[in-house]
Amino acid sequence: VATLVYDKRGCGESDGTLDNATFADLASDLAAMVEAASKLPDIQKNKIGLLGIDQAGLIMPSVAATSGKISYMVNLSGSALPMRESELQA
Repeated sequence: VATLVYDKRGCGESDGTLDNATFADLASDLAAMVEAASKLPDIQKNKIGLLGIDQAGLIMPSVAATSGKISYMVNLSGSALPMRESELQA
């Protein structure tokens, strides 16, 4: 089992600014992490999964739908509503 954990832009020790980041930006960041992980020699390319909390529940499906490299997702306390509704309620 291998795990790749990262902070959102501007959070923790990550570079960048979260204030101006869109969901598309955050999805792009996740897609870059998936792409990097898929190139590691010890990673089984057909068993890459995503585990996310909160907003990741909105971002993971969009990345999984476009990357073709995700075989499963675990959504912990993510929204069951579409992104627009979730943001309006927030």
